[in-house]
Amino acid sequence: MGVLSCFFYKHCVMICTGFIGAYLLIRPFGWMIGSFPNELELAKELAYGIVTEVPSLFYLYMALILLIGMIGIRFQWGMYLLRRQEEEENDL
Repeated sequence: MGVLSCFFYKHCVMICTGFIGAYLLIRPFGWMIGSFPNELELAKELAYGIVTEVPSLFYLYMALILLIGMIGIRFQWGMYLLRRQEEEENDL
């Protein structure tokens, strides 16, 4: 993956910032609403058998993170293509 990121640097940055930004947007709402479980505690409880399944609201939050992440990636990609097109027009 490290070698691929050397060739696809802009793509990797767009994907990472899209999903990290989505997580940082959704996570505080989960704290305010009070139903977003702590990931580390959830993993520990699943490993020790305290909890047998992941709460269903966790999947809703994950779906929102994926959706907002995809929107963010799409926006960044559109801005990148627009900027590239403007650079090509200015070079001509």
